Amino acid sequence: MKNLMRNPFLMASSRKQSCMRNAREPLNNPELFGLRLWKSLILVSRVFDRNRANEVVQDLPDWRLALRVWSPVKAGKGQWLFCCACLVLTTMMPLAHASEDHSHHHGPAAGQTSVAAPLPVRATNEEAKHTLSTLTPAATPAPTPEELAAAFPDLGGMSMADHMGSRLFWKVMLDRLEIQRHDSETTQAWKGGLWWGGDINRLVVSSEGEREAGALHSETRLYWRHAQSRWWDTTLGLRHDERDGRSRQWLTAGVQGMLPFFIETEVSVFAADDGRSALRVELEYDARLTNRLILQPEIEVDAYGRDDQANGIGRGLASVGMGLRLRYEIRRELAPYIGMEWERTFGDTADLRRAAGEPVGRRALVAGMRLWY
Repeated sequence: MKNLMRNPFLMASSRKQSCMRNAREPLNNPELFGLRLWKSLILVSRVFDRNRANEVVQDLPDWRLALRVWSPVKAGKGQWLFCCACLVLTTMMPLAHASEDHSHHHGPAAGQTSVAAPLPVRATNEEAKHTLSTLTPAATPAPTPEELAAAFPDLGGMSMADHMGSRLFWKVMLDRLEIQRHDSETTQAWKGGLWWGGDINRLVVSSEGEREAGALHSETRLYWRHAQSRWWDTTLGLRHDERDGRSRQWLTAGVQGMLPFFIETEVSVFAADDGRSALRVELEYDARLTNRLILQPEIEVDAYGRDDQANGIGRGLASVGMGLRLRYEIRRELAPYIGMEWERTFGDTADLRRAAGEPVGRRALVAGMRLWY
C-alpha cells in the first residue's frame, strides 16, 4: 500500500480495470489521464531510442528512471519538444471531451451511482453435461453383416495373388536386329529372347550373336528368373556357345535388377565342366529425350578365369564394349534406331588377337530395328 501511495502511476495501473468497468465514467479521470500520459512517453521513447524504451518498459513503476531518461539535459531539443507536444495533446483530449454536450446520453440521475453490468454466472457441472448431451449427436449404430456385404462385395479374381505370380504371361523381345559397318566390312547382329511366367517366377530363353565374313558366333541361354525383392531378381540356368563350329556349355547364375537412377543391371557368373569360369557385367540406361525419342547408352565387361587359345580368349579382363543408340518409337512395339559401337580387348586376349593378325579394337556404325510382342 505504501508503494501505491508513493507512486501514483503504479496505483493507476492497479486500478485500471476497476475504472474501465463503468462505461459512463468521465474521461477526465486523473488516474486515466496519468496512465495515458505514461503510455505516450513510452511511445515517444520507442520512436527515438529503442534501448531506452526497453529500460522504461522493464521498470514501469520507477518514475525517477523515466525522468532521468527524458531530462532536457540528456535529451535532444527535437526530442524534448516532441515530448511537450504529446503532453499538451494528452492533457487537452479529456478536457475537450468533458466540455462536449452529453445530454443525449442516458446516464444515471444526479445523486445516483452507476452500477456495473453483472458478470456472467458460471454454469454448474450438471448444466454443462445437459448442454453437451443436447449438442452431441446420437451414436451411430454398428453396420450389420448385410450392410457390410453390400458395401464390400466379393469381386472375384481381384485378389493380390492374381497379380503377384499366380497369372501367367509371355513376351517376345527382339532388342537388336541390326547391321554394323566397320573397316569396310558389314556384320549382321542380333540380341533378343522370350519369357513365360508371372511376376515372381519366369522361364527365359535369350540369344545373341553376330555373323561376320561367313563365320557365326552365337550365345544361347536358358534360365529361371526369380524375384527376390522389388528391384532385384536372381537367375539360374544354362548357357551354350557356338563359335566357328566349336561349342561349349556353361552353368550360369546371377542377378538382374535396377540400380538407382533406373540403370538396368545384369551380373552373371559362368562355370564350365572343364574348370573354366567367366564373369559378365552389363549396364544399360534409357534416357528419354522426348516421349518417343530415346537415347540408350550401354556398357558390357567380360572377364575369364583361364586361357582359351582355341577361341582367342585370355585370362583376366578380356574385353570392354560400349554402345550408344538413338531410337524413335513409332509405336512402343516398333522402334528403328541408329548409333555407334566401340569394343576393345585387353591383357592376354589382346595378345592372342595380335598374334593371329586381328585388330584389338574396333568402331562400328549401326542401324537397326527394335521389336517386341
